[in-house]
Amino acid sequence: MTNPNDWHISYITYAPSIEIRNDNMSLNFTAGVAVLNIKNSSNGKWGQFIREVDMSTTGFLREIIIRAESPGARDSSVHKP
Repeated sequence: MTNPNDWHISYITYAPSIEIRNDNMSLNFTAGVAVLNIKNSSNGKWGQFIREVDMSTTGFLREIIIRAESPGARDSSVHKP
């Protein structure tokens, strides 16, 4: 199943490389794949969607990580396993 933005449902477990998360979602970038885990607000169940990404063009992640680790960023967390 695909949506217009090339996101696909996935049942595969992905080990995190760079992960950004909060209570209702996590976004993981690993091995050329973006993995979005998101909680359904109506039934509380989690869904996982993936999309291929060019890791050479994900330099913006460094800026996201720096901002997420800044003193004012309390709502989300960035995990670097």
